[in-house]
Amino acid sequence: MLSKISKYRLVLVLLILAGMSFAILRSASTIATADGGTTTVIVEFRDEPAAVYKAKSEKSGAAVSDEALQNYRGGLRARQDQFLQALAASGVSYTVKSHDIKNYDGSSAGNVQLRYTLVYNGIALNVPNSSIAAIESMPEVKQVHPNEMLYTMLSTSVPYIQAPQVYGKAAELTQFDDLREGYEGQGINISVIDTGIDWTHPMFGGDPVPPRLGVAPVTTAVNTNKKVIYYLPLTDIGIEDGFGHGTHVGSTAAGYLAQAPGADGLPGTADDVRLHGVAPQAKLMSYKVCSDIRSLPGSLGLPSVGGCESADTIMALEDSVSPFTVTLQPKPVAHVINMSLGGAGGPNNPTAIAASNAALAGATVVASSGNSGPNDGTTGSPAAGTHVISVAANTHPGGDAVGSVDVLQASAINPSVTGAVTPAKSLPAASGFNRSKIYPMAGAPSIPAGSLAQRYVLVNNPTTTWPASVRGRIALVKKVTAPTFAYVSNMAAQSGAVGVIFMSATQNPTAVKGTIPSANISPADGEILVDAISSTDDNSIDPPSGAVSELPIRMNKAFSDKFMGEMANFSSRGPVRGLGQIKPDISAPGVKVLAAVPPGSVLGALAAVASPTSPNYYALDGTSMSSPHAAGAVALIKQAHLD
Repeated sequence: MLSKISKYRLVLVLLILAGMSFAILRSASTIATADGGTTTVIVEFRDEPAAVYKAKSEKSGAAVSDEALQNYRGGLRARQDQFLQALAASGVSYTVKSHDIKNYDGSSAGNVQLRYTLVYNGIALNVPNSSIAAIESMPEVKQVHPNEMLYTMLSTSVPYIQAPQVYGKAAELTQFDDLREGYEGQGINISVIDTGIDWTHPMFGGDPVPPRLGVAPVTTAVNTNKKVIYYLPLTDIGIEDGFGHGTHVGSTAAGYLAQAPGADGLPGTADDVRLHGVAPQAKLMSYKVCSDIRSLPGSLGLPSVGGCESADTIMALEDSVSPFTVTLQPKPVAHVINMSLGGAGGPNNPTAIAASNAALAGATVVASSGNSGPNDGTTGSPAAGTHVISVAANTHPGGDAVGSVDVLQASAINPSVTGAVTPAKSLPAASGFNRSKIYPMAGAPSIPAGSLAQRYVLVNNPTTTWPASVRGRIALVKKVTAPTFAYVSNMAAQSGAVGVIFMSATQNPTAVKGTIPSANISPADGEILVDAISSTDDNSIDPPSGAVSELPIRMNKAFSDKFMGEMANFSSRGPVRGLGQIKPDISAPGVKVLAAVPPGSVLGALAAVASPTSPNYYALDGTSMSSPHAAGAVALIKQAHLD
């Protein structure tokens, strides 16, 4: 039993098990203007933020010292004070949005007001709905933006991007390695703006000592976590990563070497999987801006998983590149910033502007393109920022993301033979049929390396029991009463099938935990198989449920013997809104990426379903998973080219 999982997290797990997925969701794009009530807005001022001021000055040949930059920021803050005074004098009641930051023991550590001067010049305010027009009319105000909600974008992938090629002869993958022979991220800080990080996880060294808190004096930073060196929670009542998304992201970018259970689900056995992040020696700065306690949206009327307010996200960007904390204490600066989150917005969205200006301040900013594909124009903010590297998700060979199906000659398998026929690669294919793609379900056993062949049986809207003819065959499921991937996989297994193919447009399905090879096929390709069941019908109506095919089929582990990654169907595409800048900029593995999750988190609960004895690792799909691959790669490049 996972004692740390609270009731709301178990509700989330049940929703997820019902077939719901973590994806980028639409954010609010307008501000309520009806009389009555209050709202949170981000007021953007006309003066340039300090990062833009410095970049322009240096481009013209004028150096800007740290002192001069702080003086400029002080001037912006003074003018913000004048604005607030004028706002109060005009009769508008307001409060500056802020967070009371807690120490790790629950005591108060300080208050953080959401005022920005470095990557953005603005303030987050709680104001009456009726006052927005008056605020917009003030001469120093450039625009008033809604405090939009952003959302988190939900082993073999690191070798696939060839990161180990720049490691030393003896790759430094643990916290105990210090040979300095190659590039593993030494001296580079990666800021992870997400749901927080479980710094006690083995992939971060297993050190129980907390990181330095973002509002604490520098004198308290002596005995703190050596991997996650800085932490600023800006949402929720709990400091820890109760969702698990940020931990997964952080370990992909910079996790130490660890052992995850293999196909048997048991730790410490021969099939354990070695995995580590792209830049395992890089340090992590964690900003918790995405909520654990918001649940999935939709007909249930609930708010959203991992919801991240724009105002908090901008504060995290500001703090990431600032050499001083909000309490004016010296602090580490991020060389790379990863944001596996996003919303519906273009390059003029506040988070896109702030992210782009953080790049001007010296950090390389990497953000998920989004999970709203495959249509064009679906890349959102902050990935839409001009100087932001927008990352799409592609498949990778170890993820077994794309398999295939071949129709075989009738003589390839005797009709009286049942059970899985494997190896089956050498069985002759039938003429007149093209190879079709299938998309294996996460959590189900992989298709054997030698392929799996058998005749298939149509399962079409059965009652409580499936056709008896499924036993020993491959089930081709067209329609079921409970069309969740977990149901399809497990009902097929209970009915004695040796494999199952489900007709669905979803290309990243999850069976949660299945016992037979399970995959999706597109409805169009599935209909070809339905029509091929019998050579004597006219294909105007489907064969009866339970009909056994005349020709066998072969399920293959890959679509091609020569692997070529392809864009995941869910991955958002460009161009971006407004000027139509081409995005995304790059793609990286984002399908079935295995990485760390906290055992007591929502994702940890899902991991426990797949592997009850080791709920520390879980495979996820999404541009959330591709972005940290790029962030880790940037860390290696920055270490090699410090200039």
